[in-house]
This record gives sequence, structure tokens and C-alpha cells, in this order.
Amino acid sequence: MTRVAIVGAGPAGAQCAYLLAKAGYDADIFEEHKTIGCPVQCTGIVTPSFEKILPVKSEFFMNKLSKVRAFAPNGSRADINVNDLVYDRAKLDQYLINRAVDAGATIHVAHRVTRIEHHHKETDSTSTIAVRHHNETTDHTYDLLIGADGPTSTVAKSIGVLKQRFWFGVQALVEMPVERDVYNVYFGDNFPNFFGWAVPESGNHIRIGLAAEQDSRHYFDLFMKKFGAGTIVEMQGGLIPLYNPNIKIQEKNTYLVGDAATHVKATTGGGIIPGMLAAQALAASIIENKSYKCLLKPIDRELRMGLFIRNALNKFTDQDYNYIVSLLAEPKLQRLLAEHDRDNPSKIIFKALFAEPRLALLWRTIFRTKRL
Repeated sequence: MTRVAIVGAGPAGAQCAYLLAKAGYDADIFEEHKTIGCPVQCTGIVTPSFEKILPVKSEFFMNKLSKVRAFAPNGSRADINVNDLVYDRAKLDQYLINRAVDAGATIHVAHRVTRIEHHHKETDSTSTIAVRHHNETTDHTYDLLIGADGPTSTVAKSIGVLKQRFWFGVQALVEMPVERDVYNVYFGDNFPNFFGWAVPESGNHIRIGLAAEQDSRHYFDLFMKKFGAGTIVEMQGGLIPLYNPNIKIQEKNTYLVGDAATHVKATTGGGIIPGMLAAQALAASIIENKSYKCLLKPIDRELRMGLFIRNALNKFTDQDYNYIVSLLAEPKLQRLLAEHDRDNPSKIIFKALFAEPRLALLWRTIFRTKRL
């Protein structure tokens, strides 16, 4: 039986483990934290595309959102109809891991991979991982190694992926009265190269945060002043990788998936859906002996379009954001955005230009030299 080590028990790793174990592979999952899904390092929104991967279950979803309210730097706003869900990350991760275990995988919590050695021969390859648990380190050898171990992946480093670009996300869970079904996003120079968010998880708790490549805590502290006297229940945060279409995702018997492979939407920083879709592609490539890179093409296409949009948005001035938010209130764009979720930007961008030709005025911004 082929032995597979999966490093990282997040959604991408759990999805790989489930699919491979179900197909008869001997799958071990190694997670460095003691509790699956903790600490929380994400905003927790998924679009309806999630239901194409996994049936929605009430136990791991906390709230349903019907509108996103976009705020321009000048204070103007536009409401867009959505059908998004806010999930409990710990419960979602635990559900996915339990499903993998039920399929035959084995989970090892509080096991940190400290060293990796690859052994490549003409006929086959294996990898030996050193795993530390309770101050004891043991070596384990596997036929296949999957890195689903996040933005600073140890597995990625073992195959020469040494440097990536990240946003640093900072988020607070705040207790305060909120409009339960509406979440807010904020744009402009106070949110450089990204945006701010306020996402309700219930009628009296909201997740407020932002991400930036530099000085994220400084911008977060300024942002929090908008929200008055709410009580901070918990501070959360972490690294969000910027999608890199040129990253090495495989070397012989070793693969990267999810955040470790930068399978993250550059537009929003969301990685749950692309990571799980990439995990499905990876499992299929192993089980069916097909090219991982080829099976990833539909996912990469959307991620590349998201990267193009992000690079364009990074050039926007406050004036540009004021203009685009004013256009978002137009009925034609409202209908278009309601029909297509954010996980398929290639279906939106060109239709949006036809629906609202005034968007073309922003091309002068997109193709100018990036602001310093």
C-alpha cells in the first residue's frame, strides 16, 4: 500500500487525506497544533461555490449574509446582493478531519515536522520526515509527501521554494450590536494594496480586520477607531500568501497544495475554496496518475485573473475607488454581480465592461506605472 504523509490539517490537507484514504492509500496527517482549526487565522466567508465541494452543514456555519456594503474613501457606499456564509473555522476543520479519519486516514496532532530528506532513485522516490512530539523526535519514511502546511511551508522549503510575498492580516472579534446579514468592506489609501472588512458572525459579534504587506497593525489601529466602544473578545491574525503562478508545486514525489502553493484568491485573500479544489486536483493526479499541473489549469485560470485584478486595484487612488463604488450602485452591475460569485472572476470582468462601459475609464489607471 502506498504511504502518504500530509503535513497540515487545514481544509486542503484534510480534503487530500479524505480522497486518498477513500481510494485505498495509507494516509497520515501531521498537524503541529494541539487543536484542529486553532488558532483562527481567517475572516470566515465563503461564496455559494463552496456547496459544489461540500454540502453545507449547520454545525460549521455561523451566519448567512445577504449583502456586502462597499465603502469608498469619501464615505459613499454601494450595497451588492450576495448569498455568502460565515463559517466557524475550528468546527469546519474538525469536520473535514473527522471525515478523513472515517475514510481511513490517521491524524497526528501536536506533531511538528522539523526536517525533511528526499531520496530520489532512478525507479522511485521516498521522503523521510523528522516529527517532533512531546520533546521526542522520530523519523518516518513515505512514498508520497504533500505539503498543506500553510504560507511558511516546511515542505515547500524542502523542494527549494524559499521566498514568497504575503499580506499580514490582523483581525479582532468584537462584541457589539451589528446588522447581522450585512458585511462591510472598505477601500482606499488607509488599506494599502488590500481592504478592510467588518463581518458579522451573529447579531452581537463581528470580525473586524484588514491586511497589508507592511504596518498592518498600524492601519488596523486606525481602522478600529471607526467602530466606537465595542469590546474586543479576541485578537486573531496570520499570513495570507499572494498567489504566485510560477511557484514550484511538485518535485518528483513531493507536492504542494493550498496556502503552501499560494492557492489563494489575490482579490480577497480567500483560500478555502481554491485550496480544496486544488486538493481535489492533486488527489486525482495521484490516484489516476495524471499531471497535477494540467488538472490545476481551471483553478489557475481563475487565480491568474484574480491576480490581474489585484495588480490593477493596487494602482487605484482614492479618487478611483470613489468612482468605482459610485458605479457599483448601477442596476446593470448589481444584477451581474448577483449572478456570479467572486470565485469565478473570469466570468465577471468582461461582462462587467459590457454592462457598464464607464468602467473602461479605469484602464488609464490599470496601465499606468504603479504609484510609489
